[in-house]
Amino acid sequence: MADEKISLLSLQLLLDDLDQLEDQQKGKQVAGKHTDLEVAIQLMKEDISIAQTSFQDAILALSTNTAVATDQNVLASIREDETLAEQDHRD
Repeated sequence: MADEKISLLSLQLLLDDLDQLEDQQKGKQVAGKHTDLEVAIQLMKEDISIAQTSFQDAILALSTNTAVATDQNVLASIREDETLAEQDHRD
């Protein structure tokens, strides 16, 4: 999970850099026309957004898996306690 969080931070830093580059380009071209650089920045932002979603999904899946594993252990322990309690009542 730490690797995914580091990757998310790296992607956010890339987005911040792209935003800064995009801001530097504003007003340098004819209104309504997009330069190759603007198109490249937009495409990179879209790719980064897709990657961020993928990492966020991986973090959620790992968290869910951990919760399920923990719950299974707790439920097994409770079941064992109840089985022992039933046996005690029979005896």
